[in-house]
Amino acid sequence: MGVDIHIKLFKYNEKENIFEKITLYRWDKKTGKYQEADVFPGRDSEMFNGMTVGDDIDGYGYFPSSPICLNSLFELDKKEIEEDMKTMGYYDFNEINLAEMALYCDRHKKVVDYNAEWNDEDPNFIKPTKDNPICSLFEQICQYLSFADDYWDFKPLSYYKVIFYFDH
Repeated sequence: MGVDIHIKLFKYNEKENIFEKITLYRWDKKTGKYQEADVFPGRDSEMFNGMTVGDDIDGYGYFPSSPICLNSLFELDKKEIEEDMKTMGYYDFNEINLAEMALYCDRHKKVVDYNAEWNDEDPNFIKPTKDNPICSLFEQICQYLSFADDYWDFKPLSYYKVIFYFDH
């Protein structure tokens, strides 16, 4: 049984002083309807663990997310998140703004590569590293927003909120 991540993106609406969901749709040939496009359709339990637990041992550090501020969301989006919070198997509901995520990625570019071969008996052993997959997720989010939001290039990163949670 794997773990899936759910990612929802929101943009700050200055006039209403609230965050509104940004959604990109794709045509589904099977159903003949438009479906919401996933920001990250894959699985990466190591990355997910870095986003929720994190530590200095593996290079993920502390991922600066916080509990979801439901009263900052448009009413329909708030209800959708609240329903998901009641769903059996959904857990670790958090949010982060893109400015915080960009800073995190700048400070945590590399993490320990647990899939590489190690020889930790060598006295000069240094744990092998790889690019932090959270930074790749950040890039995917930015690409998604560049398609979904006409004003993406003109707004500060702090105007964008990422809400994420997991399920079994």
